[in-house]
Amino acid sequence: MIKVSIIIPVYNTAEYLMECFHSVFSQTLKEIEIIAVNDGSTDHSLDILNTIKKEHPEMIIISQENKGLGAVRNKGIELATGKYIYFLDSDDCLAEDAMDICYRYAEKNQSDVLMFDAETFGEIDQIQNAYNRSEIITDKECVLKGEVFAGKYWLKSFCPSACLIFTSAQFLRRHKLQFRPGVYYEDNEFYIRMMLLAERVIYIPKMLYRRRCREGSIIMSPFDMHHVNDYLQMIQAVQALDREIHSSRLRSIIQELKLNFLTFLLSVGRVDGMFENKEFAERFYRTLSDVCGEASENKSSYRSLLLLDEMGMVLPDDIMGETERAGIKNKKREWAERIWDEIPFCQREKCIGIYGTGKTTDQLLEACKNCQREIKAKLIFIDSNIASGEVKYKGQDVIHIDDIGKLSLECIVIASVKYEEEMYQMVQEKYGDRFRLIRIKADLHF
Repeated sequence: MIKVSIIIPVYNTAEYLMECFHSVFSQTLKEIEIIAVNDGSTDHSLDILNTIKKEHPEMIIISQENKGLGAVRNKGIELATGKYIYFLDSDDCLAEDAMDICYRYAEKNQSDVLMFDAETFGEIDQIQNAYNRSEIITDKECVLKGEVFAGKYWLKSFCPSACLIFTSAQFLRRHKLQFRPGVYYEDNEFYIRMMLLAERVIYIPKMLYRRRCREGSIIMSPFDMHHVNDYLQMIQAVQALDREIHSSRLRSIIQELKLNFLTFLLSVGRVDGMFENKEFAERFYRTLSDVCGEASENKSSYRSLLLLDEMGMVLPDDIMGETERAGIKNKKREWAERIWDEIPFCQREKCIGIYGTGKTTDQLLEACKNCQREIKAKLIFIDSNIASGEVKYKGQDVIHIDDIGKLSLECIVIASVKYEEEMYQMVQEKYGDRFRLIRIKADLHF
């Protein structure tokens, strides 16, 4: 019985193949199937694969014209006979007990999707936290529904690498899950669709993968127009998933992810002058408008309006006209007016707590100023990670959450998108119903 099929796309990684495949054939789990797909390599990768096969004749080698990672992984899924499927990049390595650990956890918990962590090594420094989520994900070795996991962790640790998931072959085939072929960033849409469908997801805080950071790898390659267009295509594909999402909480989470993707793409495009390409500028604007909603709709969030407003500074008039730009600015003012209706900033005798001292708080206060009103209430800035008086924000001391019990606060504004629910629950657990709580995302539609 084949317990695990390991699918390894190979493209011009001759230098690293011996190390990669040594880590595969050294696995303590022996009931594994190795499927190596040579994706049109132009170096001597295929020669090395054939050399490895002489020592390991059971290895399956497929050679084809270059089609990209997505198509290769899809081919592997089609050929795999194992109970579980795992994707390994050919310049990276596995811990020798990786498949054994994954298999035992997956069997014990009957998981659809199992996730684990990685350590980085190689020529280029990279942030380790991108692949080590043990301090962020508190549900360790616990089975969660995919939607529940997404709701709790996606905005904090969105790491869609196919190499950090171990999946049930039956689950993949039952839902006909495949990667989008011929594009970069195919992991993102696949990961999101997979988690929407998964009933049993488990995360184990073990570094079972070794990610090589090197010049010339896909992850390190320049973010040129090809990458930009593929990234935009990925966003459009994720946008299309909205029709399949029935949970309002999950729809909100994925909306934030899309806005994160668009914000990144907008910043890169502005720096590199990519919006001078009219065809790309029009595609980007259509996608942005689709994701953000029409500026004339009340459902637009303030963050959506900010993105549209920033876009107006980049686009020529024949793509976004003056009337539309003015409409967006009016909507920003109207949204800010609603803040004044909900939060008594204008009442001098009031004391208002603002829980959070990051970018969201900056944007909230900036939005208030756009109404050309004066904030007369006293603002108390609150944090849960620093001691009272240790730092200042806007020239005022920041108070630790444990020290606000004796304060007379009219309300506390939860000014965080990533940690809104945790912060909301923390205040409730510490102080019950003593303070009126206003969540900037859930209540004010930030």
